Amino acid sequence: MTDPTADPRTLTTDLHVEATYRLTEALVEAEKRMRRRVELLHDVVFETDGSGRLVFLNDAWEALMGVSPADAAGDRLQDYLELPASVASSDAEDVPLRLERPDGQIRWVRLSLSPIQEGGAVGVLRDVTQEKLAQDELAKLSIVASSTDNMVVITDAAGRIEWVNRAFEARTGYSLPAIRGCIPGRLLQGPGTDHRAVASIRASLRKGESVQQELLNYTRAGEPYWVNVHITAIRNTAGEVERFISVQADTTERKRFTQALLEQKAALEENVQRRTAELAQAKEQAEAATSAKSAFIANVSHEIRTPLNAILGLTHLCLQTELTARQRDYLDKTVTSARHLMDLISDVLDFSKIEAGAVQVERTAVNFRSIYGNLRSMIGTLAEQKGLRFSALKADAVPDEVEGDPHLLEQILINLCNNAVKFTRQGAVTVNCVVDAVLKDSLLLRFLVQDTGIGITAEQAPRLFEAFSQGDGATTRNYSGTGLGLAISKRLAQQMGGDIGFTSVPGSGSTFWFTVEVRRQGAASATAATDPRAAPAERPDTLRGLRVLLAEDNPVNQQIAAELLESAGIEVTVVSNGLAALDAVSLSGPFDAVLMDVQMPEVDGLEAARRIRAQTRFAQLPIIAMTANASHEDRADCLAAGMNDFEAKPIEPSRLFATLNRWTHPANLEDITPHSARTVDLEVLAGLLGDEPEKIARFAAKFVAASTASYAEVLRHLGNGDLGRTEQVAHRMKSAALTVGARGLARNCEALEKACASGDVTEARLLSPQIGALVDRACQELSAGPPAVSA
Repeated sequence: MTDPTADPRTLTTDLHVEATYRLTEALVEAEKRMRRRVELLHDVVFETDGSGRLVFLNDAWEALMGVSPADAAGDRLQDYLELPASVASSDAEDVPLRLERPDGQIRWVRLSLSPIQEGGAVGVLRDVTQEKLAQDELAKLSIVASSTDNMVVITDAAGRIEWVNRAFEARTGYSLPAIRGCIPGRLLQGPGTDHRAVASIRASLRKGESVQQELLNYTRAGEPYWVNVHITAIRNTAGEVERFISVQADTTERKRFTQALLEQKAALEENVQRRTAELAQAKEQAEAATSAKSAFIANVSHEIRTPLNAILGLTHLCLQTELTARQRDYLDKTVTSARHLMDLISDVLDFSKIEAGAVQVERTAVNFRSIYGNLRSMIGTLAEQKGLRFSALKADAVPDEVEGDPHLLEQILINLCNNAVKFTRQGAVTVNCVVDAVLKDSLLLRFLVQDTGIGITAEQAPRLFEAFSQGDGATTRNYSGTGLGLAISKRLAQQMGGDIGFTSVPGSGSTFWFTVEVRRQGAASATAATDPRAAPAERPDTLRGLRVLLAEDNPVNQQIAAELLESAGIEVTVVSNGLAALDAVSLSGPFDAVLMDVQMPEVDGLEAARRIRAQTRFAQLPIIAMTANASHEDRADCLAAGMNDFEAKPIEPSRLFATLNRWTHPANLEDITPHSARTVDLEVLAGLLGDEPEKIARFAAKFVAASTASYAEVLRHLGNGDLGRTEQVAHRMKSAALTVGARGLARNCEALEKACASGDVTEARLLSPQIGALVDRACQELSAGPPAVSA
């Protein structure tokens, strides 16, 4: 207690001292509490005096700077940081700065600075290095994501959109400014989206796991598209999810393709006939795609052959007139040049067919007497003109007749022999054939073509069998050609189960060889005897008095063909289109034969032939195609339309006369008609069913029943005006017709299918009787029992 007797002034002083002491003690305690709190902060807290020197630093300074507060006392902040002039003298709020520690580490900080009344300033430094690195990584990621075709979406931890790349904007139609902060699923998912897949994604993301799913999304315009979504969680240093990155690959086309495959597979499993037909259709489409180049070359060939036909035809007619020696020499050289041009066109066309896979290896009789006779006739004449000896031999072990493809075999021999004669100035060219190997049911024959020509150098050898390559590749070559002959020969030999090669000594000649696999059967001689291409040319006298209808729209070709025919004593009637040909056959006949161009106005030659054949009274009238379209497919089209034979332009007079003679003399026609005029290609059936007569007969019976029933459906649906069902039946009939090789029937069914699809009732009803006639013919052929097909 206070002494009551004490001096009041002393009492006042004591109270003042007591109060001062307690206030000081409270201030010290408050400062200690403040310092403790400051020291606990992760951010650096500092104070400078009026001269800018550091007078206070908390412990976070050492962790950030790598220097203790005691060592830094009295230093300037500028000694550690590069401060902009504006910052050093005024307030600063959240200024980013780069910091390089004494140990070389780079840190990024944010500075907040405020001056104090007594002079100097207080401030805070926050370490934002990890944030800076994360932002840099995000910037790099954005650059990469912007350049990818995949869609990229970056969201925050709550799934709200922060950034999307250009691919996302282009595919979905949503721009980043319009959707920032939105949830992607609410924008993109729609009625077709699999909600179970969405739930699975959400469950994984709630756990912070990466996830991958395929989803159906929708664009801003409502267009559905499929994406393969891969979402990855991005975590900070504490392991917490900061954002998600979603990479979305557009799988719409793959999905459509997969769905198409599944649908096709389901359709193929319905029955064997439908599977086979759809595979055939797919094969045709693939062949059509790969034949684009071949079709172009064939069209060019047609355009060249047409004027070339005029050149050769008019030259031939001119050579039959009285000429001076000089005029005859000029015309002979014109014929030689034109035929050389014809050879070049044939080479290009043959190579195009081989590349497109359009060349088929036949199994018919190979008669060496016929082949060697043609060689002596063609090559022997060329050799004789150059003063060379030519001979064609075969070993005794080689049978006189085997089974193979005589036309491809002869083509290779002609190519090699032509080259041998071309590159030989003196000496001889010799052809020989030996047995290279005896196989189980066949022989491997080796043909050798030997010459005494200029030979082949080591530099020329590697490119000899390449397309469009020649041994003499210089600009001024001594020997002309396309450089395709050997490339064609190699591919043909390989298609016939063999190979090709050569040996050569420069300056002393070369020996080219090739092998082919043939079957040993001696019963094939009858086929060779009736092969139109192997038949000798007939004398024009045998044709005198015939009446022939010539359907040709080109005036020059009309003149040439008419004068050639008239020179053989044939009475010629000329028309300019297929419609006029139909009228002439019906009104101006009878005719002994029709020579029909294929490409004509109003009604083309194929359609004209089909309409003529549809009339029973003209079933035996020989119709021979004359066209500049000389491919295998063109020949097949003509035969499928009901024509009997095929003559390619330019027309060779002797060949034309021989063809007319065969078809206008019953003795010759008897052997040829059953194969050439058939509606059904038995080789297709044989290839499909393995040459087993019982299987062929059973399949033929099914085709007869199905085709008859299907045609009855066509008539019924057309009668009811139901083009939709008619189209379905026509498609089914087309597939079945392709299966048995009835190409003409298939094409008419395809035309009916297209007419129904376009709603053309008139065209559909016009096609119906033609299809009926072809169905009847096909059924008659197959019901009679298919003859034996060569193996």
